[in-house]
Order: sequence, then structure tokens, then C-alpha cells
Amino acid sequence: MPGIFGNQATGDLFNLSKDYCMGSLYTCPEVGVAESISVFFHATAGGGKNFKAGLYKKSDKSWVANTGVGVSVAGTWVTLDITDGGVLEATDYFIVVWLEEAEVTCDTYDGTSAYDSEVYGNPWPNPWDETAWGTNEFPFYCTYSVPSGAAPMSSPAAALIGAGVV
Repeated sequence: MPGIFGNQATGDLFNLSKDYCMGSLYTCPEVGVAESISVFFHATAGGGKNFKAGLYKKSDKSWVANTGVGVSVAGTWVTLDITDGGVLEATDYFIVVWLEEAEVTCDTYDGTSAYDSEVYGNPWPNPWDETAWGTNEFPFYCTYSVPSGAAPMSSPAAALIGAGVV
């Protein structure tokens, strides 16, 4: 069974704007490999808009992983597989969504959120030049696998290499 970090609850309407890479801060509790990112779109989102999702490490703003392109579906969760990167440490990450234009929800105002103004379709920025934004906790979550043999290893990279994942 994969691990999960992020927010699996839906909430109030929130509009994510075109050409913004927006996200919320969540903690991955253990070393692993990111498998997918899920995003909840509000019922009034209309659907049919392209988006992609990714992960950035909070400590140095470095790109960690991203999904391919998906299409928003109003009133439901959309899950995209990780296509690039994915090695996780037990640390804080921004789970981000970069979209043409759609409405997602905001579950609570007890989290930490940030954004980066980037033209949709460009390569993923690295590092992420995020601007602290507010306390929105978006309904984004990441699933990950934990390789066998990862726990006793001294570093995340060594654990994944030792487990034959990378």
C-alpha cells in the first residue's frame, strides 16, 4: 500500500489563475519514490482545462518531480502519474499545480501556500521562485512507495539505490 502526504479533503471554492504555479506545503514522513499527484477540482470548474502537477523541496526550492499533462474534471479528483523525478526525503515539500485556468477548492486556511508566476507550458522552473502567499491548504496529495531496505540506509539516495529503485 502506498504512502500518502498532502490534503485529501475538499473544501470551499478557490480560483487558481492562468499562468500561476500554486501550491501548499506538506510533509513527507519518510524516504520514498513519488508515484502520483491528485488534485480536486471544484464543481463549478467547468472542466476541460489542461494542468500538470509537481513537487518542490521547501528547504532549497529545488524541483523534485512532475506529472504529465492532465485535464481538469469538475467536481472530482484527478490523479496524474509522476513522469519525471520522484526521489523523496522525509522533509517538507510544496505540492504544486500549474494550470491553464480552473477552479480548485481550498480546504482550510491553516496551511502554508505559495505561488510562482510562470507561463503555462514552459519547462518547470528550478529553483521555484515562490512567493509566500497565505494560509490556503489546497486539496492536493502525493502517493509514494517505500522501497524495501530503505529504512536502514543512511541517506535517501543511498536507500533508493540500495533498494534497486534508482
